[in-house]
Amino acid sequence: MGGAERISAAVESAIDREAHGGTGTRLQGRWLAVARLAWIVITLFALALFFASVPPRYNEFSHPDAPVLVGLARLGLSTISYATIHIVLWVAYMLGFLVVALVIFRRKSNDWMALFVSFMLAMMGTTDIMDALVNVHPQWGVAVDFLSALALIGLLLFLYVFPDGRFVPRWTGALAVVWTIYVFVTTPYAPERWSPLLWALSSLFWFSTGVFAQVYRYRRAANLTQRQQTKWVVFGLTAAFFGFFGSTLPDAFFSLRHQPGPAGVLFGMGWTFIFVVSILLLPLSIGFSILRYRLWDIDLIINRTLVYVPLTATLAGLYSASITLLQQVFIALTGNRSDAAVVLTTLILVSVFTPIRTTLQDNVDRHFKELADPVKPLRVFAEQVRSRIFLIDVEQIIHRLLDAAVEGFDAVGGAAYLRQRGEWQLVHTRGEWRGEAQVSVPLESDGVWLGLISLGERRYDVEYALRDREALRQVLDQIAQAIKRQQEVHIDTQ
Repeated sequence: MGGAERISAAVESAIDREAHGGTGTRLQGRWLAVARLAWIVITLFALALFFASVPPRYNEFSHPDAPVLVGLARLGLSTISYATIHIVLWVAYMLGFLVVALVIFRRKSNDWMALFVSFMLAMMGTTDIMDALVNVHPQWGVAVDFLSALALIGLLLFLYVFPDGRFVPRWTGALAVVWTIYVFVTTPYAPERWSPLLWALSSLFWFSTGVFAQVYRYRRAANLTQRQQTKWVVFGLTAAFFGFFGSTLPDAFFSLRHQPGPAGVLFGMGWTFIFVVSILLLPLSIGFSILRYRLWDIDLIINRTLVYVPLTATLAGLYSASITLLQQVFIALTGNRSDAAVVLTTLILVSVFTPIRTTLQDNVDRHFKELADPVKPLRVFAEQVRSRIFLIDVEQIIHRLLDAAVEGFDAVGGAAYLRQRGEWQLVHTRGEWRGEAQVSVPLESDGVWLGLISLGERRYDVEYALRDREALRQVLDQIAQAIKRQQEVHIDTQ
């Protein structure tokens, strides 16, 4: 086969791959039916165990210990009201996760990534109170441990592979295997029951790798759509984490939930309410990320959340720590507490407020500021063509088109072809071009193919999304129309 024939064959192959691209995360046929059936069966089973856990959990709350009984009596609340409030909150918690899971399942169950996310949410929403069932009926322990393990495994895997189903960075795939083995080995022994600190530290380590994976993906391997989706997830994770942190911090310093009397009862109910509301932001943000990621201006929301929620939590922590430390100092020096501790603590917070806020804002801007639009250089060039900044030369135009496309999409290489005398001619390459096109877009006018731009793989394991392909196609169509109009004007003036 001659050189011209090889080039033509390569171009036709690139065009065919572009027209019949991969299916991404889509499921079809038997696999789709099996995945949907498994989702339905396991979710219904988890729901059954959840509702079976409600009566024993209600019984626990309706028979509290003596300090809680004293507090309820002083507040004028019955044990029935106390138990009902807690059960309503936990049912609302389950429904929040389950509704989002069902909406995603109904609208996108043919996408395995969406199906996986909806399943993970369903497991997270139903397994939290199942320990109450095991306390009464130990025979359900294996089933509850299995579902709880699925929820834990699913949450970290979600952070590793969302939103495109690929492990980014690649080494998170190995971590996922280790995490899966770790959860299935440790869950039956419930390590949080015998070593809360060890379990908390190990969980913090593992989920920190998931957060790192999302940040890495956002900065190095996500297209515009995926970055928008990642912002929603970061928003939900941040709000959930700091909501939980903010609600538990006072208890960590002052043990308020264990205080006898009304204070302990009120704090316990308030803690549960804040916990439920803050954690429910996670499924809601994931749902928006998958279904309606452009509904609101998430850039402003996440900016304010990442700055002011950590700021509030930091100031609350500083306030609690400072006032506790200063009171201890005054007690050691004078033998009594002093209001001066409150005054000094307030002055400390006023002095550190601006530096802390500035530091948080700088970090948010550095890590989550929107990256450049890869099609922007092409749009600028298209406007130059339409404005007739230079004479029309199709070969010159396609040279510059390729350079702008390779630079904008950060591709490792690319090639430009011209259609001359019925054959494709390779007229320009850029970067490391090995003849393997990941995306090919024609320079076409009214069915006449003037040229073709082919781009190789993108750096950092980033893929070309459908949005990228369509934006590139629109720009090339605009340039092709501009070329045609200027050619017609040139013919008319001769």
